[in-house]
Amino acid sequence: MMAKSPKTANLRLRSRIRLDADAEGEGGMLFDTQTAMICACNASAWTVVNAMRKGNDADRLTGLIAAAFDVDRATARRDVQSLLKELRSLDLLEPD
Repeated sequence: MMAKSPKTANLRLRSRIRLDADAEGEGGMLFDTQTAMICACNASAWTVVNAMRKGNDADRLTGLIAAAFDVDRATARRDVQSLLKELRSLDLLEPD
């Protein structure tokens, strides 16, 4: 079986992660129930982490950000990749 490239891999938050929207619904908190770590999410990060609840690939996440925030795909891709790098460094993503 061929491994999926990072671009097409199904990206999903670990099952121990809980999401709690802020009062305005524009962002929220990401809570790791195992480590008690809390991360604040701005509106664009919130859009990505919510889309990752059921799994999505980086291209789909890029498209969501580009459309939701009216930015070009290159900017959206850079932002998504930056967030994914941070989530990986915090061990918040399911392994590939």
